Amino acid sequence: MGIDERIDEVAWALFAQHGYARVTMDDLAAALGISKKTLYNAIPGKAELLHRLVQARLEEAAAETAALVDNPDLSSAEKLRGLPRYALSQLGAVQPVLLEDIRRLAPDTWALIEAARDRLIADRVGAVIRAGMASGDLRADLDPEIVQTVFYDSLRGVITGALPLTDPLRFARLLETTMDLLLHGLLTHEGASS
Repeated sequence: MGIDERIDEVAWALFAQHGYARVTMDDLAAALGISKKTLYNAIPGKAELLHRLVQARLEEAAAETAALVDNPDLSSAEKLRGLPRYALSQLGAVQPVLLEDIRRLAPDTWALIEAARDRLIADRVGAVIRAGMASGDLRADLDPEIVQTVFYDSLRGVITGALPLTDPLRFARLLETTMDLLLHGLLTHEGASS
């Protein structure tokens, strides 16, 4: 493993556990067993490192959610439940303090997260809704753009802070309840049974 990969791996583990603000470059250099000078020769700074790490995770998330949405073995209901569950599994891998730190201290990186979240909800959820309506899993008597907007606004509200992320279990219940509320009014009998 090269130095860049080692830095990325160790930095992400430290940020995910302690948050961005609490991890210093001294901490990172010590965890890597290298000097701070060597660390700065490899990366321009902590903010750029965080941005790179978040961008890599967002690219992985885009690939994973595309695979979920494109999976022909899953019903529309399973896909609609699976997307926020995947998001929640990713959020569960980091301490809430990291997200709060990014929101407060790294606005460019936070904007990257928000843009990726918005694309995920708009593109992936929209595709599942349209396909589900076409297949008969989801009610076709509703305007798909309005349904997509309701899903988008509901999930965006939950994911962006309708509830502080300090209690992951409560956040998971909120997300699951939101999905259940949205799906029960949308599914046909055939869609509900799959």
